[in-house]
Amino acid sequence: MQRLNLLLIIFIIIAAGVSGTAIYFYLQYSGLQAELAQLKDEKSKIATELAVLKATDLAQKAELLQLRLTNAEKNLGEARKKTTELETNTSKIKPYVDATSAIDQFFSAPMTAINLANIDTKVSALKDNQVTSQWLKAKAGINIQENSWSVSELVDILYLINSKIRNLLPQ
Repeated sequence: MQRLNLLLIIFIIIAAGVSGTAIYFYLQYSGLQAELAQLKDEKSKIATELAVLKATDLAQKAELLQLRLTNAEKNLGEARKKTTELETNTSKIKPYVDATSAIDQFFSAPMTAINLANIDTKVSALKDNQVTSQWLKAKAGINIQENSWSVSELVDILYLINSKIRNLLPQ
């Protein structure tokens, strides 16, 4: 019973970490989308101002606005790059979250061979030899009939998956 309580606490901590990661990426993505929209709007305004200034022959102000437009385009390019990076990393993190969720489901419900096979499926979908190897060690310590498992091996696989997710976060 103490093992189950310990494992449940570990899963709750990991679930909170995974949830925090997902929220972090969502907030970053939302912020960049807003910044991207603002930069597009600023670019449009600057382009309009530039056209008006050229028409009124205010060359000096037009040069200044051209510089601002160039800077806005540069910032827009950087924001697009960051957005693309976050989208890519988010899609890379999802399979790791799925694997963690499958492990959580296995220990939250009665232990069954079907739930154990579900973990195998999620881990193999990662195509990550290090995680697969660690999962096989953890799986070897699971005995469904006796409802027992090796806590240290399970902690190791969860820690490894968490570190893989952490490595995909922007620095």
